[in-house]
Amino acid sequence: MKLRSHRITPVSHEEYAPHTDFPAVEESPEVTSEIASGGRFSPLNFALGLRVPDCTFHPAEARDGAQPLWFYGRDDRSWACFFLREGENAKVWQHGPRRLWDEVRAAHTWWCAQGRPQWPRFGLTVGAAGQYAWLDEPGRPL
Repeated sequence: MKLRSHRITPVSHEEYAPHTDFPAVEESPEVTSEIASGGRFSPLNFALGLRVPDCTFHPAEARDGAQPLWFYGRDDRSWACFFLREGENAKVWQHGPRRLWDEVRAAHTWWCAQGRPQWPRFGLTVGAAGQYAWLDEPGRPL
């Protein structure tokens, strides 16, 4: 459990995406609802957190067969919205200096290429020189 001093300040959506003129929509057929369906504490979302640093993920409530997933850059005002609707390719909007969805998609591709690792394959090493997460063995830092 995190201490109060370790908790991240919640993101204000209006501070990130206050305008109504969204950038051009992209389609993302290769990524499924796997990111949304895993839950906040899934191994996939853990891997995404390691591979896409300084990014906060907020799945919005699913309604009428649709669900937006929001990604916010913590060190700038970049954001991405991944919009899932049953029976359709996902739609993506991105804005800001970081291409957050591109980073998330690359992290998802990496996770799939590693065989969709589950919790037992992840580890953490902490020592005098610092700390780092790894996959399968300490010689494979993330």
